[in-house]
Amino acid sequence: MEEQKAIINKAHEDADNIVVQAKTEAERIVEIAKAEAERLVRQEEVVQQAQSFAEDIKNSALRHEQEVKEEADAYAERVKMDVLQYADDMLAYLSGNLQSALQGLNDNRNSVNDERRKLAAPQEYYGDEIQDDEEEK
Repeated sequence: MEEQKAIINKAHEDADNIVVQAKTEAERIVEIAKAEAERLVRQEEVVQQAQSFAEDIKNSALRHEQEVKEEADAYAERVKMDVLQYADDMLAYLSGNLQSALQGLNDNRNSVNDERRKLAAPQEYYGDEIQDDEEEK
């Protein structure tokens, strides 16, 4: 009977040790699971932060793109207006020079035509003078 009590006590002790070991192992597994869950949550937070950061960068890039486009369009418009003004000024300058040149040509043509008429009909312009000259001879 002693032996049976010893076996029973030993069995209880072994059972208690197994329960303690099982509880310890269970606690260790639970701690590992909690740590893994926390790691996954942190990883998910990092992923969300990265996605948020990427979205901010994208929005910033789009805003910058729009600003650069607007500035480029405004610059192109200013350059276009400056070029058109320069062309207008140059055309006005050339027009003035051409008008002066044409007026000079007209004046010269009129002068040449006057000289032609004088040469063709000397009597009309110099009639009295030619007669006076001939009489003096």
